[in-house]
Order: sequence, then C-alpha cells, then structure tokens
Amino acid sequence: PRCLMIPNGLDTAAFHEPVCAAGVRSQFGWPEDCRILIHVGRMEPVKNHLRVIRVAERVLTTDPSVRLLLVGRESPSMKPMLVDRLAESGFTDRVVFAGLRTDVAQLLRAADAMLFPSRYEGLPGAVLEACAAGVPVVASDLPGIREVAGRLSGVHCLSQAMSDERWADAVRQALACPPSRASRQMSLCE
Repeated sequence: PRCLMIPNGLDTAAFHEPVCAAGVRSQFGWPEDCRILIHVGRMEPVKNHLRVIRVAERVLTTDPSVRLLLVGRESPSMKPMLVDRLAESGFTDRVVFAGLRTDVAQLLRAADAMLFPSRYEGLPGAVLEACAAGVPVVASDLPGIREVAGRLSGVHCLSQAMSDERWADAVRQALACPPSRASRQMSLCE
C-alpha cells in the first residue's frame, strides 16, 4: 500500500514518422524483398550476442531471404569472435553490424522481427521500442520482458534453457506472421 509502480514511458513520435523499408534495405546493400531480423543492444555478454548469431544461423540456413541486423555499441573484444563465427558458417554477407545509430526507430519499423535473448534485463527498452514499431519480438523469459508481454502484443518469451533450434523455430514463426507494413503506416518510397 505504500508503493506505486509507474511503468516506464516511451516517446513514440519517432515510430509514427514515415519510413521507406526499401531504402533501409538499400543502405545495407540488401534486396528490397529480403526480411530483416534485428537485434538492438550493446555488445556485452549480458545481451547474449553469441546466441543471437547461433539462432540466426539456423534461420538463415533455412530461409535465404532473411538478413540479420545488429544495432548497438560494439565491443572491440567481442566483435572479432562474432565475425569469425559468421565467416565459419558462411553468412557474413547476410549480416550487418550497424553499430550505434540515431535512427533505431526507422530500422525497427523496417524490420520484420526482433531477436532478444538477453541473459538479464531490467526494463527492456529495446523490446518496448520494437512493440512501438509493431515488430514481433522473440525474447528471453525474464521478469521485465514478461511484464511487457503481458501488456503489449507481439512479444513471445522463451526460456534460456530451450535449444537454439526452438528459438529459431519461434523466430521463423514471427517472420511468417509479421504485422503488415501498411499497419505500421510506412510510406511508399519516392
């Protein structure tokens, strides 16, 4: 009775601006009809980038139209290991490390699904942003993410104990049923 929880707010104005999905794909050298699997988060062990890569590899193996976009501050100690892993699997040309960006809302609105297998989260701001962009999310079953999933649609929580293949199946399902671009009020490319 002495406590009151006030959910964190998110300024959604940037998620209502028109975005050209083909233009976003073009800036990364990707085909206009490819589907984007996005991860937004700083490159630290807690964000679980190695799992992002492992799960994405399984999706990329079965669907040549999918591309992986990694957005967030990069780590000079982690990135070479991730790049080597991608080179070994042969997917270097279908993955972009975009680094820090000021246009995350536009990137999310152009994406088809988000993969977010964090080991720990307080308030998952990137998940809230994906929801604001209308992007389905496959994320770790953590308290903050469960709370978001209980209030907003499109967030699918998975246990960290589940196999990478189960995670990949959930990503494939999210990619199979993304919200229509029209429902996200995307502009036509001019």
